[in-house]
Amino acid sequence: MTRNVNTARRTDTRLHEASVVSTAAWVAAVAAVVFLWWVIGPEPWLFLAGGGAFILAAMVSSEAGKARKAFEAGMALLGEHPWQVWPCRLEVTGVTGRHRILLLAPDGSAARSYVARVPESVWYGMTDGIGALWVCGDLRFLVVMAQPGGTPLWIAHPEPASAASTAPADPTLIADLARTAGRAAVEDWFT
Repeated sequence: MTRNVNTARRTDTRLHEASVVSTAAWVAAVAAVVFLWWVIGPEPWLFLAGGGAFILAAMVSSEAGKARKAFEAGMALLGEHPWQVWPCRLEVTGVTGRHRILLLAPDGSAARSYVARVPESVWYGMTDGIGALWVCGDLRFLVVMAQPGGTPLWIAHPEPASAASTAPADPTLIADLARTAGRAAVEDWFT
């Protein structure tokens, strides 16, 4: 499990950068309003522009806070649960950047369904959206997912059972994926 935490710490720099961006947004909003007030004077439109700048800074700060909370939840999962290797199928949900991740049972049907912003490298790296993923956490709740090898990491949220497509995949494909996933897990143990 120490290995899981070390893997997650590598992603902490992105969250630190998000925190810096959040702080910079607030500083830029205040600096812009003060500068314009000093140069132009108290104009009515300046109050509207300043209000807009503060609203934008609040939105950026809110998103950075959400990312931080998701990261902390993921860190807790990585510290408490081992990785599991699952054959999976990825589908486009219709929402830009979001994918449905179906963890496949031995018969090819969907055992669990999640929705997440899957990194492009993962999405494009899977032939026809079928491959193997590492999953960390209780499958009934929020989980952390990764490509075999442990990076990149992302958070996935469980999807209601009715939303998942449960059409079974080809059983020979599932058996091949299970062998590939097992082989990847064993190779990782020895490297």
